[in-house]
Amino acid sequence: MKFLEQGLDGNNQAWKFIIVIVLGFVLGQFLGAIPFLFYAGQSGVQTLNFVEMGLDPNFGLVLMILPFAISFLLCLLLVKWLHKRKFHQVINGGSDIRWNRIWYAVAVWSILMIVYLIFEYLIDPGNF
Repeated sequence: MKFLEQGLDGNNQAWKFIIVIVLGFVLGQFLGAIPFLFYAGQSGVQTLNFVEMGLDPNFGLVLMILPFAISFLLCLLLVKWLHKRKFHQVINGGSDIRWNRIWYAVAVWSILMIVYLIFEYLIDPGNF
């Protein structure tokens, strides 16, 4: 079945989309914020400065990204459960994930970033 033809198979009522969007976003943001609120409450600091909270900045970044990752996973699970779709159908629409396209995109971005870093190093080597 083609990607656009999957929209006609009967598992796409509007209430299902509303549940996925609202429940996935709200519940994901709430559950993902609990660890950050725990650490913020433990420190007693009123700012978002991770060093003042006693946290490593990288761990603070993980705590800030966690609600979005949980929301994404919840949306995938809700789509699988409500719309009766498999993971690769949601992402790709085909029978399998096209890894060659993903690796092509990774290679293009890697080349662009290497060229950018070389250019930045040549302009201002003291910045590295």
